[in-house]
Amino acid sequence: MEIHIAIIFLIFGLQKLKAEIINYRLPFVKAAALDGYKAETHQVTTDDGYILTMHRIPSAKNSSKINKYPVFMVPGMTAVSDCFILLGNASIAYTLVENGYDVWLTNPRGNKHSQKHVKYNAMEDKEYWNYTIHEMGHYDIASFVDYIRNVTKKDKISGMGHSQGTTLIFLLLSSRPDYNDKLNIFVALAPSVYLNDSLISVMKIVGKYSNFFDHMIREVLNIHFLPRSLFEGMETVCNSGPAFFSLCRALIAGFCDNLDYGVNLDRIYDFKIFNLAFSHMPSELCIKMVMHYFQMIDSGNFCKFDYGQLQNTQMYGSSTPPRYDIKKITIPVGLIFARHDLLIPLSVYYIKHIFAYYVIHHF
Repeated sequence: MEIHIAIIFLIFGLQKLKAEIINYRLPFVKAAALDGYKAETHQVTTDDGYILTMHRIPSAKNSSKINKYPVFMVPGMTAVSDCFILLGNASIAYTLVENGYDVWLTNPRGNKHSQKHVKYNAMEDKEYWNYTIHEMGHYDIASFVDYIRNVTKKDKISGMGHSQGTTLIFLLLSSRPDYNDKLNIFVALAPSVYLNDSLISVMKIVGKYSNFFDHMIREVLNIHFLPRSLFEGMETVCNSGPAFFSLCRALIAGFCDNLDYGVNLDRIYDFKIFNLAFSHMPSELCIKMVMHYFQMIDSGNFCKFDYGQLQNTQMYGSSTPPRYDIKKITIPVGLIFARHDLLIPLSVYYIKHIFAYYVIHHF
């Protein structure tokens, strides 16, 4: 789901590209340097031991003056900080920098830049992958915010999330309301909170039987994450010729059920887009975290992980998982979404009525 949304997101600036982008496989700091920006790498350790990486672009092109307004960005599922600079001068990160923002690009736990832990090895210890959306929002985003405020000496900073990134920020501001005092605005690109109205058939099917799939994958098969190596050949295969490209396009389009929704597939499934998207994503994927999403798709609730009535009672004090109350969010919230977004076509309007600040949706 997130792969498809992220590809569409990358396209927004594609028409502005003047030259072939050749540095998309470089490490973040080197790629930014070739684009004329001095980037920094920062690490922060969460309260539960995850060591996370952020990439910072503090100054405009070929400048050493640090911009005044800190903003952090959280990528979608399987995406990484690199995705925000892949389009060269048309990239959203560079656009923000050139408009006076001190840009911090975050990498929540599990993605390729944030796979360290004070105790566990991500590739060897299943305990590393024992987390849900809750821990990502409650700990990761909070750690990012606190670190940025400490470094920049700013009382309030701005936040921006894309897809799953919005889920995590919504979760933080709902579960830890004091963080509303640390942000001045939250911009949600493709806001993903209430997902039961998704028009993607396979998502609903998996959601309905999420407990079964979770048991089979994590308990029976002992699989706790999907490695990036499973997808590393996708770019090569999809770009091997027109026939293979058409097959990849058909598979993704079929998964998303979007053949009849007025979407320009020729614009979405472009050779250049595949090169850009698959150069850094999909990153590793935590099974338990994904199952948390499927549970919410089935229940229609924005809530904690459902362990079953008995374990829920032991953990939460109730037979059902507690819900996050987004009405506790008190800062201005900007919503940016597409009319043809198949994952959040209806539920975003519920969010819209709660946050009557800034709504942009004509894409």
